[in-house]
Amino acid sequence: KTGNTFFHFRPFCDSWPAIVKVLEEVLILVFVLLEVLFRVLLFLDEMKLVICVIIDKERDTILLCEQQYNRGYWFPYDELQAGETRLLAAKRIASKACSNDCDIVTLLKIRCSDQLPCFQNFQTYYLLNRGKLTRNNSININHIWMNLERLKTAMINRELLGMEPFFQLKSILEKQQLHEDYISNSQIIEEPMLQLIECKQPDQSNQTNASPQEQLIGSAKFNAKLQEKIFKEFNSYTFPSEYMSYQAFCEAMDNKILASDKHKLQRYFRAFDSQQKSYLTYLDYLLGLAAMDPNTSHGGAPAEQRCRYIFRFYNTTDYKLQLTDFLNSVGQLKYRGTSVLFRLNSSVQDLLRVSKRYIEAKPDSSFDKSTSNHLYEIADHCVTLKKSGTLAQVESLRTMINQNTDQLSYTTENALKSMPRSSSEEIFDRRTVATDVQDSLRYFEKRDQTKEALTWTPNSFASLAKYVINLCREVREVIKREPRCLKVSPPCYILGDIHGNYQDLVCFEKSLWRATLLLTPASFVFLGDFVDRGTHGLEVIIYLLAAKFQCPKKVILLRGNHEIRKVQQMFSFYRECIIKFGDSLGKEVWEAINTVFDVLPLAAVIDEKILCLHGGIPSSVNCSGDFITTVNEIPNPLSDPENESPLAWELMWNDPYSIDSTNQAPVGATGGFFNNTRRSTGNFFTTEALMTFLEKNSFSHVVRAHEVQQVGFKVQLNGRLLTVFSSSHYCGGTNEAATVLCDSGKLRLIKLDTI
Repeated sequence: KTGNTFFHFRPFCDSWPAIVKVLEEVLILVFVLLEVLFRVLLFLDEMKLVICVIIDKERDTILLCEQQYNRGYWFPYDELQAGETRLLAAKRIASKACSNDCDIVTLLKIRCSDQLPCFQNFQTYYLLNRGKLTRNNSININHIWMNLERLKTAMINRELLGMEPFFQLKSILEKQQLHEDYISNSQIIEEPMLQLIECKQPDQSNQTNASPQEQLIGSAKFNAKLQEKIFKEFNSYTFPSEYMSYQAFCEAMDNKILASDKHKLQRYFRAFDSQQKSYLTYLDYLLGLAAMDPNTSHGGAPAEQRCRYIFRFYNTTDYKLQLTDFLNSVGQLKYRGTSVLFRLNSSVQDLLRVSKRYIEAKPDSSFDKSTSNHLYEIADHCVTLKKSGTLAQVESLRTMINQNTDQLSYTTENALKSMPRSSSEEIFDRRTVATDVQDSLRYFEKRDQTKEALTWTPNSFASLAKYVINLCREVREVIKREPRCLKVSPPCYILGDIHGNYQDLVCFEKSLWRATLLLTPASFVFLGDFVDRGTHGLEVIIYLLAAKFQCPKKVILLRGNHEIRKVQQMFSFYRECIIKFGDSLGKEVWEAINTVFDVLPLAAVIDEKILCLHGGIPSSVNCSGDFITTVNEIPNPLSDPENESPLAWELMWNDPYSIDSTNQAPVGATGGFFNNTRRSTGNFFTTEALMTFLEKNSFSHVVRAHEVQQVGFKVQLNGRLLTVFSSSHYCGGTNEAATVLCDSGKLRLIKLDTI
């Protein structure tokens, strides 16, 4: 504070900047050391797996143990226990596998996957040698010693969890012969990296810049985020191995293919196994899924890659066709229909799931967070709408190329010329079995000098029967590939029973999808009971089947209790077909339609929360596990639900037991379910049963049909169950028709004015 004091500290103040600089450097060093310490602690905390590679030097064999769930033989391993060093863990694991007579030779490697953005695990490999004292002693019943030749046989017979034991023993034996150290010329620390394949949009004019893998991945639209998810799914089924065995493949594909195709898993595996090693790498799995994804184009280079998978899928010892001959034949259009072969029912994005076995051991909720990975592209058509909302004109962008207009730039025109045909071209430009039926229905709706509206002329039934049978044959294959319980994204309209009421169906069209289903930004779930009771069951069902054929992902048709042959014979649809087409042709048309009914899904889940079905929730007797998984195991096709699937029967016939004054179930009810005396089949379910079911399956509401409602809908059971009915004036009554819109977290009730 005084002048003397100031001058006393003057030398110190002159050196202050240098001191500050030194302090800054010290602080930086401290922070670096703290970060290193933190990373080391994190590394030590996460690296929990200790793997023992136990060999017998004198016999050139390696010890393997049988893994849980019959997953095959692999190295003995276990997780690091609290307070245990890795050396002690290795000795503990080895003593269980091979008594106490094992000497630790060296640390083989540390496999650190902490660099992977989606799958972290750390594995420490120790090499141990079996001592002479226990060589003649018996070993644990689930352990086995294998030499190199036995390992080769084990790989061919798919006895191993992964291929690592073969490669490890082979490497050890080679180094022994060269008298090299076990870890010479190799890195102790391995850091596997997820090799992402660039997702490029197909460029038909310049394919030389993209490899076949990149073109396939680009066509499937597998971006980096989706590849990470596929990588995590792959590892969850193969863990701790890096290879996917046939059994792991069957587990991973269980929810991706139809129940009726489960017997073809051997063929699917053969198609994925392009190197014929009996085990799949992550790249094998990724490319195989890309080939099966419904988004993958069947034109250009992706089509050739897909055809290679198709060839391996169908190629058996019974066929002598060579791959080159098959590819040439497809290119020359000698084989048609290959575009629908080797396809998944839904996109890979919607089907990915981590193994439950891995989730239990390594919980990670981040994998299941829904993120949008869909890539957008310009549609192939420009449409013109009238003021009324109806479709006035459709113009293909391709046809604009030669019209000397300025809508398309030069580079865009060149790109359009080489683009493969898309689904919108299938709808707007090409004659199909669906457009034949739709043209017939437009004729049916109109009144002219020869007929009244909503009638047919006698000479129209022969051609109509041909169209209907062809449509059923085609759409059946589309629906058969769907799971028994579909997943749907909002916005979505839900329609209940229609029962042959074609007039109301047309009213719904004018109100909800006037500009065609393709141009309407919503999906549509129909809850079944399309036929019987009404006079136009045939017209209703062929209208919906044509819509399904054109927009398979937007139109969801569920099976109701009237989509059963015995029921139709008791009511009116069978008789309706006979009257319209005659005895012989009528039976053929009726049977063709019922073959489609046999493969219809039985439930749909909107936004993972809203369960849609025709009748009601099932009892725990027939559905004790996860609802979606159990329903997807229902046989397909299902021609006789009553005898073939009690679960399907309940889904189509059950009713809610709703009494406003009480929620008490009658005496004798089991878990809130009891016999449906009103229908003499199926069950009633109570509020208690519904709430238990919703909580167990993480659903919020159930939307069902099956019962006529005076105002078109009814909210029941604590507001958690909605019944919707979409046929007005049912059986001559005065009821209204309604629909439910599921959008933005709301279930909106909409009544239809059909007068």
